[in-house]
Amino acid sequence: MKFGVILPSYGAQSSRLATVDTALAAESLGFDSVWTTDHLALPQADAARFSPMLESITTLAYL
Repeated sequence: MKFGVILPSYGAQSSRLATVDTALAAESLGFDSVWTTDHLALPQADAARFSPMLESITTLAYL
């Protein structure tokens, strides 16, 4: 079985530093993968609650 870690890619916890730190920690702890969540569309009423939201492909390419 393989285990992965989901990166902080939306909301108050999402930032470049938090995402990089989480990915590095996952690697050093021996996890097999990192994941992001992706929302193609969000109701306007929910946008503020999930902001900021890092785009998944760009985030993974950065790492």
